[in-house]
Amino acid sequence: MPINPSPAVQRAGQVLWYMAEHPSETHTVAKLSRVLEIPRATCDSILQALTQQGFVGRREREMGYELGASCLALASAAQSANTVLSVANRQADQLARALGACVVVSTVIAGEARAVAVFDRAPATLLRARVGQAIPLAPPFGVVFVAWDAAASERWLERGGEHDSSADIERWRQSLIFTRRNGFSFSTYVDPGKQFGQILEDLVLKPDSEPGQRTRDELIERLRHSEYLATHVEESSEVQLLQVSAPVFDDNGAVTASIMVLGSMRPVRGQEVSALAQQVVQSADRVTTMARELRRGDAATGI
Repeated sequence: MPINPSPAVQRAGQVLWYMAEHPSETHTVAKLSRVLEIPRATCDSILQALTQQGFVGRREREMGYELGASCLALASAAQSANTVLSVANRQADQLARALGACVVVSTVIAGEARAVAVFDRAPATLLRARVGQAIPLAPPFGVVFVAWDAAASERWLERGGEHDSSADIERWRQSLIFTRRNGFSFSTYVDPGKQFGQILEDLVLKPDSEPGQRTRDELIERLRHSEYLATHVEESSEVQLLQVSAPVFDDNGAVTASIMVLGSMRPVRGQEVSALAQQVVQSADRVTTMARELRRGDAATGI
């Protein structure tokens, strides 16, 4: 008989994610209860338990809570344990500084591509992302995570909608081929892109919101039948670039993370897309190589 996740642990995770998204704020029980739609008594109980373990601390003057020192210890341990993400974060930060852009490190968690780190060096007018944003690993999203594995590619295609046309499926197959051949994927702006970005941000704060999930799924269905996911680069044509992503591989050749650069939304020629993509691919390749060398060094020293 399957074991269901603990609701209390899930809600504690929601609280910590929200506080991590707003680290400079003091969070009262009333505000957390309202924003996260958790009963106030339950929210109070969760905060007391997290306080006892040091994951949150109480600010007596403001009568609220902030992230505690135990989160620092966990973050440090996680960085040490996950060599790939540790190296990816450093490379993503360097890339963001070099490009003056928003760069996102993502990995797959529970069937979703989730942003685990965001390095935002972009002007205020450009696209940006938030830690915790997640999107289902299904067409037209997440091709960079599945393109190098035939079985994963087929499962990804099968997750398409029930009413997908043969043209939709062929476009997704072509995107898989393009991604494998060129080492990156990219997508362009189509309606309802802005609304979709907003609902993803809302779901970071309220991941269990049924209205939010319904809206997200409706928008995904619309994007499935669009030209969102690119299948080729036309050097002389202009597109509104939404993002460029490249994979990071583990020692077994499986994609374990991705580095994504968000576009500027201004029209750019295919030549610019290709040039940007090469920078992203080079950054991701460095992560793969450096992480592999670090793991080999640890193994050689018995760490």
